[in-house]
Amino acid sequence: MKKNISGLFLTTVLIVNSCSAFSLPARAEESLGAITINDVNIEELFYKKHLNTEYNPIKLEASLTEPIDVTVEDVMAKAIENNLNLKIAKQNSREARWNFWNKFGDLLPDLSLTLAKQKRDGTFYLNSSFQAPIDETIASAGLRLNYRAFSGGTPTFLALSERYMKQAADAKEQSQYNQTLLDSLTFYINLLNAQASLSSNLKSLERAKANYDLAEKLLNGGKGTKFEVLQADARLAKAQQELISQEAQFRIAEIDLSEHLNINLNSALHIADEEIKTISLIDESVEIEEYIKTAFRNNPDIKAVIKNKEAVSRKSWSTLGAFLPSLDLYLDITGSGFEVSDLFRVTSLGFDLKYDIGQGLGVNAVSKSMASRAELNRAELQYLQELIRIEKELRSSYLNYQASKSLLEATQKEYIASKEAYRLSQLRYKNGIEILANMLDREADLKQSQLNLIKSASDYNLNQVKLVYNMGTINTKQILESGF
Repeated sequence: MKKNISGLFLTTVLIVNSCSAFSLPARAEESLGAITINDVNIEELFYKKHLNTEYNPIKLEASLTEPIDVTVEDVMAKAIENNLNLKIAKQNSREARWNFWNKFGDLLPDLSLTLAKQKRDGTFYLNSSFQAPIDETIASAGLRLNYRAFSGGTPTFLALSERYMKQAADAKEQSQYNQTLLDSLTFYINLLNAQASLSSNLKSLERAKANYDLAEKLLNGGKGTKFEVLQADARLAKAQQELISQEAQFRIAEIDLSEHLNINLNSALHIADEEIKTISLIDESVEIEEYIKTAFRNNPDIKAVIKNKEAVSRKSWSTLGAFLPSLDLYLDITGSGFEVSDLFRVTSLGFDLKYDIGQGLGVNAVSKSMASRAELNRAELQYLQELIRIEKELRSSYLNYQASKSLLEATQKEYIASKEAYRLSQLRYKNGIEILANMLDREADLKQSQLNLIKSASDYNLNQVKLVYNMGTINTKQILESGF
């Protein structure tokens, strides 16, 4: 990220480019290009009175001396590097890996080495009539190799269970990675939306001040009324209130993104590319059923519950070992004598066969087996639950995408119409054939249509991102090539 001191809010332009998903109206470029505000300095916006009015901007807690210039690529890279949730997911995956190796070690032989030396000094008593002094040194050494040849399959199934748990943790890490990308784009779009809306509100304030000045001029020229001046003043005050509210919303969007990036919360962030463009992530020729199939194949949350189900299944099988005998094979090589350097060797090769009958009167083994069966049933239900959740969210995001596409087309037309209506109303008022109230209404309509257009474009982009996220196919390359 680079710092750009010279110009937060230098220019905010809303441009919607045509893409393969749908074609824009012919006049869209003309209408959208009109949302441009130049020479808006950060100090003027937050620290100075606006337009010689009595309005004082709110005092922000952020340090605005060096705004941080960010791009969507910066946001994703910084989030992947710093996001705490993603770091936690990585540690969970690392913990699961070592848990697997811990259980895998139970499948390997045990090797133990012993070395001992004792000094005996005293009297040996056989009975009251026989006594003998003892003064000797005994040394011993040994090596034991023990292998659990059979234990009901418990170590094997537990190792397999941990292996699947590791795979589930990896899928959860991928899920959190995808979530981090989704959150990055959400917070980025929210900040860009707030930044564009702030500029739109400031432009509305400028128009309200110009209308107030016009009403006063007509009053002084004998062509207006005091009531019209009061109406214009009220509209100016409302524009000031709306700008105050939007300043706060912009600052909240900065804080949200800073928290997500795990950077100082007093950071002032500025979107470097001050354009809201429509992106193209969705192929309109693909049916919803194909999206669902893709999600079931690729969504890491589904992969995680599948692996978790397999882990629980293997864990359930491991409880059968409590009902079966165990067999250990061992090799002992021992030596003993009076000195470590003078030992005689004994080699033993054997086995231990053990069968625990009625441990805890059998209650422990049966209870553990039944509990594992209930856990397996729960894992099956969680798998079905996850399938339903993913399909529901996918269908919802697809529906929201289709709705936002239509809404974007409608708000473009609304903006074009409100812009022309306000221009005509201004001309009519200046020529004395329109009342001020009508012109103020048209100005409010224009301002609202600008905000609607900004929000529609943002929603259109975000709904596409959510759709590819739910499919499990979201990735940085795809995002950067989509037109952000």
